[in-house]
Amino acid sequence: MTYKTYEKYINIDNHFFELMPLDWNIYKLKYITSSLESGKRKDFDDTTYAFSLGGEHINWEGTLNLTNNRYISEDFYNSMNKGKIQENDVLLVKDGATIGKTAFVDNLVQKMAVNEHVFIVRHNNIVLPKLLYYLISSHIGFTQIKLTETGSAQGGISQDILDKVDFIIPSNLTLQKQMVNFLDTKVTKIDATIAKNKELIDLLEEKRVALINQLVTKGLNPDVPMKDSGVDIIGNIPKNNKIVRLKFLCNIKTGDKDTVNRNPDGKYPFYVRSPIVERIDTYSFDGEAVLMARDGVGAGKVFHYATGKFDYHQRVYNFHNFKHVVPKFIYYYMSSLFSIEIEKGSAKSTVDSVRLPMLEDFLICYPPINEQKQVIAYLDNETLKIDSIISKVKENIKLLDEYKTSLIHHVVTGKIDVRGEEI
Repeated sequence: MTYKTYEKYINIDNHFFELMPLDWNIYKLKYITSSLESGKRKDFDDTTYAFSLGGEHINWEGTLNLTNNRYISEDFYNSMNKGKIQENDVLLVKDGATIGKTAFVDNLVQKMAVNEHVFIVRHNNIVLPKLLYYLISSHIGFTQIKLTETGSAQGGISQDILDKVDFIIPSNLTLQKQMVNFLDTKVTKIDATIAKNKELIDLLEEKRVALINQLVTKGLNPDVPMKDSGVDIIGNIPKNNKIVRLKFLCNIKTGDKDTVNRNPDGKYPFYVRSPIVERIDTYSFDGEAVLMARDGVGAGKVFHYATGKFDYHQRVYNFHNFKHVVPKFIYYYMSSLFSIEIEKGSAKSTVDSVRLPMLEDFLICYPPINEQKQVIAYLDNETLKIDSIISKVKENIKLLDEYKTSLIHHVVTGKIDVRGEEI
């Protein structure tokens, strides 16, 4: 879609802006805010008086995720001089791995306060509150804010952003309102489409797991005689299938490297919380294996490595030296049945780690080798189709995200004139 531009632009001397529509002004962030403040944390309280909000409660798309409830007491809330959230506040993550995540508070339904990891950015009479949110969360705002970051791996931003971040803004509040209305409408439509695409991915992934689960436990022939496996998550199985603990079907060990010297041009793949891969110049294993992430967010995720030399992190399990089973059959089995155990929470501890004794004792249902190979061939073909669709849907989400980012950027930097645009 092609949008019109403003009738006249003027040149400005700024590193991030070269042109500005006539009757717009350039401001440092400090001149369009009434305050920039953060809160503090305290031991969480059993009461539900005031929600304590941190960076983990802010989504990248600008919304709040309040499922991880944390509360502070009435006394502590009342003792806070700063950090109490108000309607129309802009929230900005100020340190850690997610610096720059931003949210807009447009429906405050309970008392809330930020902790020390989140800034409250409050507008003044020069700018509308929602436009301030779009400015800060835009590409131009995010870029400038990230450039002020100081510190090492877990850096942070400070009050310096007030003097180091610039925006151009129309002086006409009616035009500001038109910009906000235009972006609200367009962004809502884009986000709704993205949400539908994500729902489709969830359905496809559920279909993938269900298909694998059905075939690795029931096989390809629905007419074979069945028996009760005695295991709830497996159910009935073909009479000629066996059930054995994983430790009797393969050897399992972890890597011996905690940190290594990475080399992008290295000869061998190095698996870190599989299937994340880097390259190094040494290897510790040569052959076919199934790798599983031992801990972290991806605990229990599996990857099939067909053949060749590789190395792996001490937080990655390596299944090898298989007996009675084809390695890829174990890959498919663990990607479905073990994922169910992960979802139930019985397969990992409170620190999201898969423990070796539990893994070794995990029950595997398997048919004869020739049937395993038939199941693998069928699943390779069918999962490829599903994965191809998922890949296309993810690409569509990426394009929608890019379009949204571009649209916001062009509106807040005055590159397109939204007056009179149909929304």
